[in-house]
Amino acid sequence: YRSTAPHDGYQMISDWAETFFRKSDFADAVRRRLEQAQWPMQAPGDPKLPYEVKDMPGAFFAFTSNVDAHHFDWFNASEIRECHGNVELYQCASGCDAIWRAPLDFWFDVDKNEILAPAHPATAPE
Repeated sequence: YRSTAPHDGYQMISDWAETFFRKSDFADAVRRRLEQAQWPMQAPGDPKLPYEVKDMPGAFFAFTSNVDAHHFDWFNASEIRECHGNVELYQCASGCDAIWRAPLDFWFDVDKNEILAPAHPATAPE
């Protein structure tokens, strides 16, 4: 997924969100209410958070089932809701509850005939 470019629809939705939602009176009202509720509930810099959430959400969010993580290229982390997570996130199978992002220099070398990846990491494609 890292070598796949996001399609033009991401730009279109980001422009739409910027024009109609991010700086609206309603977005300001949502942020005031979240401040009263002491959002975010998790502290910034929490190592359990795979993405740093710097902003307060407003009147816009994107709900996605895409696992390619392209939404993080176009939207604030506070605006994204994922129902499946994404391929950039790793977590322990047992013994801990940590979640972290895959290192940017880590790639799987997928055998397209077998649809399997060997146990060793590959180098980034050229």
